[in-house]
Amino acid sequence: MIKNILRQDKEKIIWTIVAALVLAGILWFLGLDLIWCLIILLVIIAIGGCLEMPMDQLPGWVPPTYRSGDRGARREVNRLAWTMDSRDDRVSSRAVFRVRTLASVRLARLGIDLAAPDDQQAAEAALGRFAYHVLVTSAGRSPTFTAYLRCVDAVEKLDLPANPDHPANPFRRSES
Repeated sequence: MIKNILRQDKEKIIWTIVAALVLAGILWFLGLDLIWCLIILLVIIAIGGCLEMPMDQLPGWVPPTYRSGDRGARREVNRLAWTMDSRDDRVSSRAVFRVRTLASVRLARLGIDLAAPDDQQAAEAALGRFAYHVLVTSAGRSPTFTAYLRCVDAVEKLDLPANPDHPANPFRRSES
């Protein structure tokens, strides 16, 4: 892989080395010590090599492939944690896609289509205005982690029964 990258960018590497040699030669001619000229030469070659490296061709981190029997809550939590990895308090688009898909499925059970403009009012009523707009708006930056959690809470509440004392409600009051 690295050999292919070096072959493709051989001309760029040669020009970087030539430019570094010329600059080091000029500095040596102007009176800089030879050791400092060599250090500057190596620094320029290193910086030039880093700038010329095609980052899109380097092998990156590849998420592991999972077998069909490799399911369960621990694996799901692990996968979900990797989708939360982001910069500047924003979640990845993959995490938003997963919540949007889950919201679509749960709203479909209620007869509401998340993507249909005709069902916008019904979806806003079921999810809440904020969560609906975060899930529907796909352009621009990803939502913040706090906004994402509000969406997850809204989607989670879709399956809760309306009666707070219903046995399926995990937040029901216990009988004492």
